[in-house]
Amino acid sequence: MVNDMEVAHQQAAANTDPCLAWIDAGALTEGLHLRTRQLGDRFHPLGLDGHSVKLSDFMINAKLPAAARSNWPLVVCGNQIVWVAGLRLAHPYRITEDSQAAIQLILVRSDLAGSAEQEHLDHPGPHSDEPEKARENV
Repeated sequence: MVNDMEVAHQQAAANTDPCLAWIDAGALTEGLHLRTRQLGDRFHPLGLDGHSVKLSDFMINAKLPAAARSNWPLVVCGNQIVWVAGLRLAHPYRITEDSQAAIQLILVRSDLAGSAEQEHLDHPGPHSDEPEKARENV
């Protein structure tokens, strides 16, 4: 969890990597879990001012291949989709001016995670104050 919100705001605003997401830790009502889609899932994509869409429609509009949709990783809090990994963050979990703590999530492909992930852990980067990151291999 990152408590330096100035750094979190700057990094979230500058983020262009779809495999990285910043979420408002205060918006979480329970722990985060990883799962695949379920019948009837709805999603509140960032940029739609909180309006929801069927997850299946979102995946089609995002041009996600049909063969990938049933196994696509979703980060959820309870029954709410927080992040369609690699595609879009949910509007209610975005970082705002009122956010007091943030969590950074990173999507790492499991077939690439082995040596690349170990290299990152051995050499975390030039900044000793690099934010703590939640990691899931998918």
